Amino acid sequence: GIAAAGPLLLSWMGMLFETAIRLAAPFMVTLFTVDLVLAVYARTSPQADVFSLSFILKLGVGMVLLILVIPKLGPDMAVLVDTARTYTRDMVGALAG
Repeated sequence: GIAAAGPLLLSWMGMLFETAIRLAAPFMVTLFTVDLVLAVYARTSPQADVFSLSFILKLGVGMVLLILVIPKLGPDMAVLVDTARTYTRDMVGALAG
């Protein structure tokens, strides 16, 4: 019943959160580094329009990073889909009885 599904749901949500952080971490670190570089640039060159420059720079860096990361996600996505299928089957089995 529902009581048996609770621990499964918690482990499922934990795995989902961990996977989301692992997928987003390279982008978060890279864009934070871009922000730091832009902050230094803004302090050394106050007359520059860093705000509008940041849009273009972050978009370009994000797209390049996406192009570099996407090919490496294939095997991980296959494992992730299999794991999701297993978790879903276990959850339905726990809810069914």
